[in-house]
Amino acid sequence: MGSQSNEDTGLILDADSHFSIGGVGAALIEGLLSQPLVDLLVMDTQLRIVQAELHVPRVVKLSAEDIVGCFFTDAMEYSDPDAEVAVSRAVLASGTPALDRLVGIHSADSLEVHSTSIFRLEDPQGNVIGLARTTTDVTAREKARNRLALLSSVRQRVGRTLDITATCQELVDTVTVRFPDLTGTVVAGAEPTRFTDIAGVEIVDGVVSGGDPPLAPVDPEVTLRHVASVGCDELLATYPLGDTRAPASDTPYGLVFSDLEPRITTLTPDALWDPEIRDPSTQALIATGAQSMMLVPLTVHGAVLGMAYFYRCGDPEPYDDEDRATACEIAAHAALCLDNARRYTSERLVAATMQRRALPRRPPPQPAVESAYLNLPGRRAGYWFDTIDLPGARTALVVGDVMGEGIEAAMVMGQLRTVVHTLAALDLDPDELMHRLDATATALAQERAALPPADPLHREALTASCLYALFDPFAGTCTICRADHPGPIIAGPDGSIETPDIPEGPPLGSVEKRPFGSCTFEIPEGTVLALHTGSLLADDQTAWEVLSAELSRPGRPLQEQADAVVRAIPEDTRPSAALLLARACSFPADHVATWELTGSDQAASIAREAAVQRLADWGIGQETAFATELVVSELVTNAVRHGAPPVRLRLILDRNLTCEVRDHGSAAPHLRHAGPSDESGRGLYIVSQLTDRWGVRFADGGKVIWAEQTLPVSAGSPR
Repeated sequence: MGSQSNEDTGLILDADSHFSIGGVGAALIEGLLSQPLVDLLVMDTQLRIVQAELHVPRVVKLSAEDIVGCFFTDAMEYSDPDAEVAVSRAVLASGTPALDRLVGIHSADSLEVHSTSIFRLEDPQGNVIGLARTTTDVTAREKARNRLALLSSVRQRVGRTLDITATCQELVDTVTVRFPDLTGTVVAGAEPTRFTDIAGVEIVDGVVSGGDPPLAPVDPEVTLRHVASVGCDELLATYPLGDTRAPASDTPYGLVFSDLEPRITTLTPDALWDPEIRDPSTQALIATGAQSMMLVPLTVHGAVLGMAYFYRCGDPEPYDDEDRATACEIAAHAALCLDNARRYTSERLVAATMQRRALPRRPPPQPAVESAYLNLPGRRAGYWFDTIDLPGARTALVVGDVMGEGIEAAMVMGQLRTVVHTLAALDLDPDELMHRLDATATALAQERAALPPADPLHREALTASCLYALFDPFAGTCTICRADHPGPIIAGPDGSIETPDIPEGPPLGSVEKRPFGSCTFEIPEGTVLALHTGSLLADDQTAWEVLSAELSRPGRPLQEQADAVVRAIPEDTRPSAALLLARACSFPADHVATWELTGSDQAASIAREAAVQRLADWGIGQETAFATELVVSELVTNAVRHGAPPVRLRLILDRNLTCEVRDHGSAAPHLRHAGPSDESGRGLYIVSQLTDRWGVRFADGGKVIWAEQTLPVSAGSPR
């Protein structure tokens, strides 16, 4: 082998020596020499080149005359020559080939990636005579593999949440991951590379809060909000996350928004835009060594969501057209995810607004209950809470939760809350109220099931949970009924904590039909009831412990106790939840009067006289007192004539003046419109005309007919 050539396609060199291979080995060498894309180095046992065929002369450091006979690492600029020598000597010693190793080799203007295999060579007698080292340039293949791995990672990691800020952070975190961490392949001797060293996202300010994105071309006055950034603390110092700016129209940032075309720019101290208008953030980037910049708009269906920026630092290869194509694919996926998040944010804001408008803004004053709310808004907008003022100084406490999220859940919540108010006004027992509420929820569920199959709601079941508690201060009791809802926590006046066992009914609107049971508890003055949605304490033992500890401290303001629960839950894990705290108070004894009456004909006159005297003691105005006297007369007369003894009259003075007449008859009264010649039947009609509202409730084998009048502010009602 004494030939030597230097052709345009590469170098084919050998030297006269005692190096010879026979048989299959020689045929193998000849076969490798004939492969147009495989570079071959044949070395002796001292790792000196004795024969070479190099199709990539740009990576060869020496001239054609000097290659043969030199040490192999002197011929090419390996990224880690010591490692290559060590691997070669290991193959020489063991005979085990080193196959398909990725090795970095520097050419004149870049770092190339070559796939290298090393084989030990032996003569026909089995003596070790050297090594054969094959090398194939796989730079393009590895770049393509890196790009595919990056795109795959972006599709897997970006858009896992429906949060705009989180999606932007996922994007910048993913594109700055090193390629070996994505592909699992390592180039020997080469520093791990990545698609970009610095990445960030700016979103149109209104889009961050769920607003509609502007259509292209974008108004130059549109401001961008810095939402996410990775890789440059100096940039964050000059352009912190959350800051806004309007890019100047004659900078690359502004030009990207004018034509929605990606921009690749080489960053130098005298870059393409005037240093006088260059913002401090760009100066900070140049100071960190950023040399190549790529800006890509984030668009979907012609609407502009924002812009992603990428920077390469140090002395890397500048961005090229292949990088531009990759960035466009990344931006397309990110923009779609961001638009989904924007739509979700917009819907959630609408749902939250609907919920906020539907819920009470502050606890309404109740005659015998002190209450406080805790509202933790979040993704779910289907929960509600209420304190409802009922006749007879009673108070209904309600907490409910509609399964699901978004506008539909908020709408159903509003419907069910309205139904609860309506049913509560009918003075129904808690179990009967829950049964009728379930009937309403079932009707709503059937309407949803009847939607066209293509409607997304058609496949979503409509169910809800609810707890309804009715507190009576005169009886000192609380009756509770629940439908698939967590039971209350009860703290006694002494601070003792109890979680009573209350029968659990089926979810509202479900196909499961079981009766709703209720339980009645004695509630002494000072007792606190804690009603909550299931999400508040479901996965947070700390919140439960704090709530229990707070409730065990009698007399502490309820709002302080509720606020302590909020502080106990980490902000990033706070659920969408509600907490209603209610403390039982005694009704002022001097604002209630009760008389036990016989069933005699004199009962009405006795009741009138007693009522008139008490109204005078309370300082009730003459007009209201006269109307009350007539109401007492009519209700007591009806109880004596149509009911069953004993009869009881009660007057309650609060914000309203309430008259209650109780008897043990079971016949329900009905309002009649008597004719001109009728001698009776006008009693309830007169009552309805003299009062603001009236009603009847059944309890303990009898009934109570009540009537309320609204008092003027100057009256003697407690405030």
